[in-house]
Amino acid sequence: MKKEDLNHSKLIQKINLLGPWVHGYFELYPNLTIKDSDLYQQQRLFQLKKQLIDIIENHYGRVSLKDKTLCDIGCNAGYFLFELFKHFGFKKAVGYDPKITNISKARFIAKQFSLPKDRFKCMVGNIFSLKRKSFDVVIMPGVLHHLDDHMLAAKRLFQLTNELLILECMALPDEVESNSMKQFLELKDDVYKSNKPIFGVTGLKFESHFLDGAAATSGVVSIPSKNAIYLELFNAGFSDIKLYDVSNNSNAPESGQYKYRNFCNVLAVAKKPKGSQTNFFESNTEIAHKSEIDVWIPRHIIEPLYLVIKGQTTADNLGGEARAIWSTLMQQSTAVAIDEIENLKKKPYYNIVSAFSHQPIDKISFEYGKSLFFDGDYTSAEKVLTEVVSTLNCDWRSVYRSYHVLTLIAEKQGHFKKAREFNRKTLIAYTHFFPAIQYKRVNASNS
Repeated sequence: MKKEDLNHSKLIQKINLLGPWVHGYFELYPNLTIKDSDLYQQQRLFQLKKQLIDIIENHYGRVSLKDKTLCDIGCNAGYFLFELFKHFGFKKAVGYDPKITNISKARFIAKQFSLPKDRFKCMVGNIFSLKRKSFDVVIMPGVLHHLDDHMLAAKRLFQLTNELLILECMALPDEVESNSMKQFLELKDDVYKSNKPIFGVTGLKFESHFLDGAAATSGVVSIPSKNAIYLELFNAGFSDIKLYDVSNNSNAPESGQYKYRNFCNVLAVAKKPKGSQTNFFESNTEIAHKSEIDVWIPRHIIEPLYLVIKGQTTADNLGGEARAIWSTLMQQSTAVAIDEIENLKKKPYYNIVSAFSHQPIDKISFEYGKSLFFDGDYTSAEKVLTEVVSTLNCDWRSVYRSYHVLTLIAEKQGHFKKAREFNRKTLIAYTHFFPAIQYKRVNASNS
Protein backbone atom coordinates (compact mmCIF):
# COMPACT_ATOMS: atom_id res chain seq x y z
CA MET A 1 0.00 0.00 0.00
CA LYS A 2 1.32 3.45 -0.89
CA LYS A 3 2.15 5.79 1.95
CA GLU A 4 -0.50 8.30 0.85
CA ASP A 5 -3.10 5.53 0.72
CA LEU A 6 -2.06 4.34 4.18
CA ASN A 7 -2.37 7.87 5.58
CA HIS A 8 -5.75 8.20 3.91
CA SER A 9 -6.88 4.93 5.47
CA LYS A 10 -5.67 5.96 8.93
CA LEU A 11 -7.48 9.29 8.60
CA ILE A 12 -10.73 7.51 7.74
CA GLN A 13 -10.29 5.18 10.70
CA LYS A 14 -9.78 8.16 13.00
CA ILE A 15 -12.88 9.84 11.59
CA ASN A 16 -14.89 6.68 12.21
CA LEU A 17 -13.59 6.37 15.77
CA LEU A 18 -14.69 9.94 16.52
CA GLY A 19 -18.15 9.31 15.06
CA PRO A 20 -21.04 9.26 14.73
CA TRP A 21 -21.13 12.51 12.75
CA VAL A 22 -24.86 12.99 13.05
CA HIS A 23 -24.63 16.79 12.92
CA GLY A 24 -21.78 17.41 10.52
CA TYR A 25 -20.78 17.93 6.92
CA PHE A 26 -17.14 18.73 6.27
CA GLU A 27 -15.33 18.52 2.92
CA LEU A 28 -11.76 17.80 4.00
CA TYR A 29 -10.52 16.96 0.51
CA PRO A 30 -12.19 16.60 -2.90
CA ASN A 31 -12.61 12.89 -2.31
CA LEU A 32 -13.09 12.90 1.45
CA THR A 33 -16.25 14.39 2.98
CA ILE A 34 -17.37 13.73 6.53
CA LYS A 35 -21.15 13.66 6.51
CA ASP A 36 -24.25 12.31 8.17
CA SER A 37 -25.58 9.24 6.40
CA ASP A 38 -29.12 10.39 7.24
CA LEU A 39 -30.31 12.57 4.38
CA TYR A 40 -32.85 14.34 6.55
CA GLN A 41 -30.17 15.47 8.96
CA GLN A 42 -28.16 16.69 5.98
CA GLN A 43 -31.14 18.66 4.71
CA ARG A 44 -31.63 20.15 8.16
CA LEU A 45 -27.98 21.20 8.35
CA PHE A 46 -27.99 22.88 4.93
CA GLN A 47 -31.36 24.51 5.48
CA LEU A 48 -30.50 25.79 8.95
CA LYS A 49 -27.07 27.03 7.84
CA LYS A 50 -28.72 29.17 5.17
CA GLN A 51 -31.30 30.44 7.65
CA LEU A 52 -28.62 31.38 10.19
CA ILE A 53 -26.66 33.28 7.55
CA ASP A 54 -29.77 35.08 6.28
CA ILE A 55 -30.87 36.09 9.79
CA ILE A 56 -27.44 37.44 10.76
CA GLU A 57 -27.09 39.31 7.46
CA ASN A 58 -30.58 40.75 7.85
CA HIS A 59 -29.83 41.91 11.40
CA TYR A 60 -26.46 43.51 10.71
CA GLY A 61 -26.91 44.54 7.09
CA ARG A 62 -23.66 45.64 5.48
CA VAL A 63 -21.86 46.10 8.78
CA SER A 64 -18.69 44.04 9.03
CA LEU A 65 -18.72 41.34 11.69
CA LYS A 66 -14.95 41.21 12.10
CA ASP A 67 -15.32 42.96 15.46
CA LYS A 68 -18.20 40.74 16.60
CA THR A 69 -18.09 37.54 18.63
CA LEU A 70 -20.08 34.35 18.08
CA CYS A 71 -21.06 31.56 20.47
CA ASP A 72 -22.67 28.21 19.66
CA ILE A 73 -24.29 26.51 22.66
CA GLY A 74 -24.43 22.77 22.04
CA CYS A 75 -22.04 23.06 19.10
CA ASN A 76 -21.72 19.28 18.63
CA ALA A 77 -19.06 18.74 15.95
CA GLY A 78 -18.92 22.48 15.28
CA TYR A 79 -20.62 22.54 11.88
CA PHE A 80 -22.62 25.77 12.30
CA LEU A 81 -19.83 27.47 14.24
CA PHE A 82 -17.39 26.56 11.44
CA GLU A 83 -19.67 27.68 8.61
CA LEU A 84 -20.59 31.01 10.21
CA PHE A 85 -16.95 31.69 11.10
CA LYS A 86 -15.95 31.10 7.48
CA HIS A 87 -18.79 33.19 6.08
CA PHE A 88 -18.65 36.24 8.35
CA GLY A 89 -15.08 36.25 9.68
CA PHE A 90 -16.09 36.78 13.30
CA LYS A 91 -13.48 38.23 15.62
CA LYS A 92 -13.93 35.15 17.79
CA ALA A 93 -16.10 32.04 17.52
CA VAL A 94 -16.53 29.84 20.59
CA GLY A 95 -18.46 26.60 20.80
CA TYR A 96 -19.59 24.74 23.92
CA ASP A 97 -20.92 21.21 24.21
CA PRO A 98 -21.40 19.06 27.32
CA LYS A 99 -20.03 15.91 25.65
CA ILE A 100 -16.27 15.51 25.31
CA THR A 101 -16.84 13.23 22.32
CA ASN A 102 -18.44 16.12 20.42
CA ILE A 103 -15.69 18.54 21.41
CA SER A 104 -13.12 16.03 20.17
CA LYS A 105 -14.81 16.06 16.76
CA ALA A 106 -14.93 19.86 16.68
CA ARG A 107 -11.25 20.15 17.61
CA PHE A 108 -10.36 17.56 14.97
CA ILE A 109 -12.14 19.68 12.34
CA ALA A 110 -10.46 22.87 13.55
CA LYS A 111 -7.08 21.19 13.23
CA GLN A 112 -7.84 19.80 9.77
CA PHE A 113 -8.71 23.27 8.48
CA SER A 114 -5.89 24.99 10.41
CA LEU A 115 -8.29 27.38 12.09
CA PRO A 116 -6.64 30.07 14.26
CA LYS A 117 -6.63 28.89 17.87
CA ASP A 118 -7.04 32.41 19.24
CA ARG A 119 -10.24 32.97 17.22
CA PHE A 120 -11.89 29.55 16.96
CA LYS A 121 -12.34 27.49 20.13
CA CYS A 122 -14.49 24.57 21.22
CA MET A 123 -14.77 23.61 24.88
CA VAL A 124 -16.77 21.41 27.21
CA GLY A 125 -19.65 23.31 28.75
CA ASN A 126 -23.42 23.68 28.79
CA ILE A 127 -25.92 26.49 29.02
CA PHE A 128 -26.19 26.17 32.80
CA SER A 129 -22.44 26.19 33.46
CA LEU A 130 -21.51 29.28 31.44
CA LYS A 131 -21.29 32.30 33.73
CA ARG A 132 -19.74 35.74 33.40
CA LYS A 133 -19.38 35.29 29.63
CA SER A 134 -21.03 37.22 26.83
CA PHE A 135 -21.06 37.21 23.04
CA ASP A 136 -22.58 39.47 20.41
CA VAL A 137 -24.32 36.65 18.55
CA VAL A 138 -25.46 33.47 20.31
CA ILE A 139 -26.93 30.46 18.53
CA MET A 140 -28.37 27.36 20.17
CA PRO A 141 -29.61 24.86 17.56
CA GLY A 142 -31.17 21.55 18.59
CA VAL A 143 -30.56 21.90 22.33
CA LEU A 144 -33.61 23.30 24.14
CA HIS A 145 -35.69 20.13 23.75
CA HIS A 146 -32.92 18.18 25.52
CA LEU A 147 -33.15 20.35 28.64
CA ASP A 148 -35.40 20.18 31.69
CA ASP A 149 -35.42 23.81 32.88
CA HIS A 150 -36.28 26.10 29.98
CA MET A 151 -36.87 29.19 32.10
CA LEU A 152 -33.39 29.02 33.58
CA ALA A 153 -31.89 28.21 30.17
CA ALA A 154 -33.55 31.30 28.67
CA LYS A 155 -32.20 33.49 31.48
CA ARG A 156 -28.71 32.10 30.91
CA LEU A 157 -29.06 32.87 27.20
CA PHE A 158 -30.07 36.42 28.06
CA GLN A 159 -26.93 36.83 30.16
CA LEU A 160 -24.77 35.38 27.38
CA THR A 161 -26.23 37.46 24.57
CA ASN A 162 -25.12 41.02 23.84
CA GLU A 163 -27.14 41.58 20.68
CA LEU A 164 -28.74 38.69 18.81
CA LEU A 165 -29.99 35.23 19.79
CA ILE A 166 -30.97 32.51 17.32
CA LEU A 167 -32.49 29.38 18.82
CA GLU A 168 -33.76 26.30 17.00
CA CYS A 169 -35.46 23.30 18.54
CA MET A 170 -38.02 20.57 18.16
CA ALA A 171 -41.44 21.75 19.33
CA LEU A 172 -44.94 20.55 19.98
CA PRO A 173 -47.37 21.41 17.15
CA ASP A 174 -49.86 24.25 17.43
CA GLU A 175 -52.73 21.80 18.01
CA VAL A 176 -51.68 21.29 21.64
CA GLU A 177 -52.57 24.92 22.32
CA SER A 178 -56.25 24.11 22.10
CA ASN A 179 -59.30 26.06 23.24
CA SER A 180 -59.89 23.53 25.99
CA MET A 181 -56.33 24.04 27.26
CA LYS A 182 -56.93 27.79 27.18
CA GLN A 183 -60.00 27.25 29.34
CA PHE A 184 -58.12 25.15 31.89
CA LEU A 185 -55.33 27.73 32.15
CA GLU A 186 -57.83 30.54 32.90
CA LEU A 187 -56.30 33.38 30.91
CA LYS A 188 -57.99 36.09 32.97
CA ASP A 189 -55.12 38.38 33.92
CA ASP A 190 -55.63 42.02 33.01
CA VAL A 191 -52.80 41.86 30.44
CA TYR A 192 -54.96 39.58 28.29
CA LYS A 193 -57.61 42.29 27.93
CA SER A 194 -55.40 44.18 25.50
CA ASN A 195 -53.35 41.30 24.10
CA LYS A 196 -53.84 38.10 22.17
CA PRO A 197 -54.39 35.30 24.74
CA ILE A 198 -51.02 33.67 24.13
CA PHE A 199 -50.07 30.66 26.24
CA GLY A 200 -47.64 27.79 25.94
CA VAL A 201 -47.63 24.06 26.60
CA THR A 202 -44.68 21.84 27.48
CA GLY A 203 -44.44 18.04 27.20
CA LEU A 204 -42.15 15.95 29.38
CA LYS A 205 -40.43 12.69 28.50
CA PHE A 206 -37.57 10.43 29.57
CA GLU A 207 -34.25 10.68 27.73
CA SER A 208 -31.00 8.83 28.42
CA HIS A 209 -27.41 9.63 27.47
CA PHE A 210 -26.35 6.09 26.61
CA LEU A 211 -26.78 6.57 22.87
CA ASP A 212 -24.42 9.10 21.36
CA GLY A 213 -27.16 11.61 20.64
CA ALA A 214 -27.54 15.11 21.96
CA ALA A 215 -28.54 14.13 25.50
CA ALA A 216 -25.71 14.82 27.93
CA THR A 217 -27.36 13.27 30.99
CA SER A 218 -30.19 10.88 31.70
CA GLY A 219 -33.41 12.33 33.04
CA VAL A 220 -36.61 14.08 32.10
CA VAL A 221 -36.54 16.65 29.31
CA SER A 222 -39.09 19.22 28.14
CA ILE A 223 -40.50 19.68 24.65
CA PRO A 224 -42.03 23.17 24.31
CA SER A 225 -44.78 24.42 22.05
CA LYS A 226 -44.01 27.38 19.80
CA ASN A 227 -45.67 29.87 22.14
CA ALA A 228 -43.92 28.31 25.12
CA ILE A 229 -40.60 29.24 23.50
CA TYR A 230 -41.86 32.79 23.01
CA LEU A 231 -42.94 33.09 26.65
CA GLU A 232 -39.65 31.64 27.94
CA LEU A 233 -37.59 34.15 25.94
CA PHE A 234 -39.95 36.98 26.87
CA ASN A 235 -39.67 36.07 30.54
CA ALA A 236 -35.87 36.15 30.29
CA GLY A 237 -35.94 39.72 28.97
CA PHE A 238 -35.55 39.38 25.20
CA SER A 239 -37.46 41.71 22.88
CA ASP A 240 -38.59 41.64 19.25
CA ILE A 241 -39.05 37.86 19.41
CA LYS A 242 -39.96 36.21 16.12
CA LEU A 243 -40.83 32.54 15.67
CA TYR A 244 -40.72 30.52 12.45
CA ASP A 245 -41.86 26.99 11.68
CA VAL A 246 -38.87 25.42 9.92
CA SER A 247 -40.07 21.82 9.91
CA ASN A 248 -38.61 19.70 7.14
CA ASN A 249 -40.88 16.72 6.61
CA SER A 250 -40.39 16.29 2.88
CA ASN A 251 -39.41 13.06 1.13
CA ALA A 252 -36.06 12.59 -0.57
CA PRO A 253 -37.04 10.03 -3.25
CA GLU A 254 -33.91 10.58 -5.34
CA SER A 255 -31.92 8.77 -2.67
CA GLY A 256 -34.47 6.08 -1.95
CA GLN A 257 -34.90 7.45 1.57
CA TYR A 258 -38.43 8.52 2.40
CA LYS A 259 -39.93 10.47 5.24
CA TYR A 260 -39.82 8.37 8.40
CA ARG A 261 -40.87 10.90 11.02
CA ASN A 262 -43.11 13.91 11.37
CA PHE A 263 -42.01 16.60 13.75
CA CYS A 264 -42.22 20.33 14.22
CA ASN A 265 -39.12 22.48 14.33
CA VAL A 266 -39.17 26.10 15.43
CA LEU A 267 -36.60 28.80 14.82
CA ALA A 268 -36.67 31.69 17.28
CA VAL A 269 -34.91 35.00 16.69
CA ALA A 270 -34.67 37.46 19.59
CA LYS A 271 -32.82 40.64 20.38
CA LYS A 272 -31.20 41.90 23.54
CA PRO A 273 -32.93 45.22 24.28
CA LYS A 274 -30.82 48.32 24.67
CA GLY A 275 -31.54 50.74 27.48
CA SER A 276 -34.62 50.78 29.66
CA GLN A 277 -37.71 49.05 28.32
CA THR A 278 -41.41 49.68 28.87
CA ASN A 279 -42.75 47.41 31.58
CA PHE A 280 -45.05 45.03 29.67
CA PHE A 281 -47.22 44.15 32.65
CA GLU A 282 -47.53 47.70 33.89
CA SER A 283 -48.33 49.24 30.50
CA ASN A 284 -50.89 46.59 29.52
CA THR A 285 -52.53 46.60 32.94
CA GLU A 286 -52.79 50.39 32.67
CA ILE A 287 -54.55 49.99 29.30
CA ALA A 288 -56.93 47.44 30.81
CA HIS A 289 -57.69 49.65 33.82
CA LYS A 290 -58.36 52.64 31.59
CA SER A 291 -60.83 50.64 29.50
CA GLU A 292 -62.66 49.60 32.69
CA ILE A 293 -63.70 53.22 33.04
CA ASP A 294 -63.66 54.61 29.49
CA VAL A 295 -65.72 51.80 27.94
CA TRP A 296 -69.35 51.70 28.99
CA ILE A 297 -72.57 49.94 28.09
CA PRO A 298 -75.12 52.35 26.60
CA ARG A 299 -77.79 53.39 29.08
CA HIS A 300 -80.71 51.98 27.07
CA ILE A 301 -79.06 48.52 27.27
CA ILE A 302 -77.80 48.45 30.87
CA GLU A 303 -80.80 50.16 32.48
CA PRO A 304 -83.28 47.32 31.78
CA LEU A 305 -80.78 44.85 33.29
CA TYR A 306 -80.46 47.02 36.38
CA LEU A 307 -84.23 47.07 36.76
CA VAL A 308 -84.31 43.25 36.52
CA ILE A 309 -81.72 42.72 39.28
CA LYS A 310 -83.56 45.26 41.45
CA GLY A 311 -86.81 43.34 40.98
CA GLN A 312 -88.57 46.23 39.26
CA THR A 313 -89.21 44.21 36.08
CA THR A 314 -88.68 40.65 34.82
CA ALA A 315 -86.22 39.19 32.34
CA ASP A 316 -89.13 38.26 30.09
CA ASN A 317 -89.49 41.93 29.24
CA LEU A 318 -85.90 42.26 28.01
CA GLY A 319 -85.21 42.69 24.31
CA GLY A 320 -82.31 43.30 21.92
CA GLU A 321 -78.82 43.44 23.43
CA ALA A 322 -80.17 43.49 26.98
CA ARG A 323 -81.76 40.10 26.31
CA ALA A 324 -78.51 38.85 24.72
CA ILE A 325 -76.55 39.93 27.80
CA TRP A 326 -79.03 38.24 30.11
CA SER A 327 -78.94 35.05 28.01
CA THR A 328 -75.12 35.08 28.20
CA LEU A 329 -75.26 35.63 31.95
CA MET A 330 -77.76 32.82 32.48
CA GLN A 331 -76.01 30.63 29.86
CA GLN A 332 -79.21 30.38 27.86
CA SER A 333 -78.74 30.03 24.09
CA THR A 334 -82.36 30.36 23.01
CA ALA A 335 -83.10 30.46 19.31
CA VAL A 336 -84.17 34.09 19.59
CA ALA A 337 -80.99 35.19 21.35
CA ILE A 338 -78.29 33.30 19.40
CA ASP A 339 -77.79 35.94 16.69
CA GLU A 340 -77.96 38.71 19.27
CA ILE A 341 -75.27 36.97 21.36
CA GLU A 342 -72.99 36.68 18.31
CA ASN A 343 -73.43 40.38 17.60
CA LEU A 344 -72.79 41.15 21.26
CA LYS A 345 -69.37 39.49 21.02
CA LYS A 346 -68.34 42.16 18.51
CA LYS A 347 -69.12 45.03 20.84
CA PRO A 348 -66.33 46.95 22.65
CA TYR A 349 -68.02 46.25 25.98
CA TYR A 350 -68.24 42.48 25.55
CA ASN A 351 -65.37 41.95 28.02
CA ILE A 352 -67.45 43.81 30.60
CA VAL A 353 -70.48 41.65 29.88
CA SER A 354 -68.52 38.38 30.01
CA ALA A 355 -67.43 39.24 33.57
CA PHE A 356 -71.03 39.48 34.84
CA SER A 357 -71.09 35.77 35.71
CA HIS A 358 -69.46 36.47 39.09
CA GLN A 359 -71.42 38.76 41.45
CA PRO A 360 -73.64 40.08 38.64
CA ILE A 361 -75.80 42.32 40.87
CA ASP A 362 -72.81 44.39 42.02
CA LYS A 363 -71.26 44.57 38.55
CA ILE A 364 -74.47 45.46 36.73
CA SER A 365 -75.14 48.11 39.35
CA PHE A 366 -71.70 49.63 38.86
CA GLU A 367 -72.02 49.56 35.08
CA TYR A 368 -75.39 51.28 35.33
CA GLY A 369 -73.91 53.97 37.58
CA LYS A 370 -71.03 54.43 35.16
CA SER A 371 -73.45 54.69 32.23
CA LEU A 372 -75.44 57.36 34.09
CA PHE A 373 -72.20 59.30 34.62
CA PHE A 374 -71.34 59.26 30.92
CA ASP A 375 -74.94 60.20 30.18
CA GLY A 376 -74.45 63.33 32.30
CA ASP A 377 -76.92 62.30 35.02
CA TYR A 378 -74.46 62.87 37.88
CA THR A 379 -77.04 62.88 40.69
CA SER A 380 -78.49 59.50 39.75
CA ALA A 381 -75.03 58.07 39.11
CA GLU A 382 -73.79 59.15 42.54
CA LYS A 383 -76.84 57.57 44.19
CA VAL A 384 -76.34 54.21 42.43
CA LEU A 385 -72.57 54.10 43.03
CA THR A 386 -72.92 55.06 46.68
CA GLU A 387 -75.30 52.15 47.06
CA VAL A 388 -72.68 49.85 45.47
CA VAL A 389 -69.87 50.81 47.86
CA SER A 390 -72.31 50.51 50.80
CA THR A 391 -73.21 46.89 49.94
CA LEU A 392 -71.78 44.34 52.37
CA ASN A 393 -69.39 41.83 50.74
CA CYS A 394 -69.60 43.76 47.51
CA ASP A 395 -67.57 42.69 44.49
CA TRP A 396 -64.09 44.15 45.08
CA ARG A 397 -63.62 45.41 41.53
CA SER A 398 -66.98 47.15 41.62
CA VAL A 399 -65.93 48.90 44.84
CA TYR A 400 -62.74 50.57 43.63
CA ARG A 401 -64.23 51.32 40.20
CA SER A 402 -67.25 52.94 41.86
CA TYR A 403 -65.05 55.10 44.05
CA HIS A 404 -63.13 56.22 40.97
CA VAL A 405 -66.27 57.23 39.08
CA LEU A 406 -67.46 59.02 42.24
CA THR A 407 -64.15 60.89 42.07
CA LEU A 408 -64.90 61.95 38.51
CA ILE A 409 -68.46 63.00 39.43
CA ALA A 410 -67.23 65.15 42.32
CA GLU A 411 -64.68 66.79 40.05
CA LYS A 412 -67.33 67.52 37.41
CA GLN A 413 -69.43 69.16 40.11
CA GLY A 414 -66.49 71.27 41.27
CA HIS A 415 -66.17 69.46 44.62
CA PHE A 416 -62.40 68.99 44.41
CA LYS A 417 -61.78 68.18 48.06
CA LYS A 418 -64.48 65.51 47.89
CA ALA A 419 -62.94 64.20 44.66
CA ARG A 420 -59.55 63.81 46.34
CA GLU A 421 -61.18 61.95 49.23
CA PHE A 422 -62.93 59.54 46.83
CA ASN A 423 -59.63 59.02 45.01
CA ARG A 424 -57.92 58.27 48.30
CA LYS A 425 -60.53 55.59 48.99
CA THR A 426 -60.06 54.19 45.49
CA LEU A 427 -56.36 53.66 46.22
CA ILE A 428 -57.13 52.13 49.61
CA ALA A 429 -59.34 49.58 47.88
CA TYR A 430 -56.81 48.96 45.11
CA THR A 431 -53.32 50.42 45.43
CA HIS A 432 -52.39 49.69 41.81
CA PHE A 433 -55.44 51.12 40.03
CA PHE A 434 -53.75 53.23 37.37
CA PRO A 435 -56.53 55.79 36.68
CA ALA A 436 -56.52 56.68 40.39
CA ILE A 437 -52.73 56.82 40.45
CA GLN A 438 -52.79 59.13 37.45
CA TYR A 439 -55.47 61.31 39.05
CA LYS A 440 -53.39 61.67 42.23
CA ARG A 441 -50.28 62.49 40.23
CA VAL A 442 -52.02 65.19 38.18
CA ASN A 443 -53.62 66.77 41.26
CA ALA A 444 -50.30 66.73 43.11
CA SER A 445 -48.64 68.60 40.24
CA ASN A 446 -51.51 71.16 40.05
CA SER A 447 -51.60 71.89 43.78
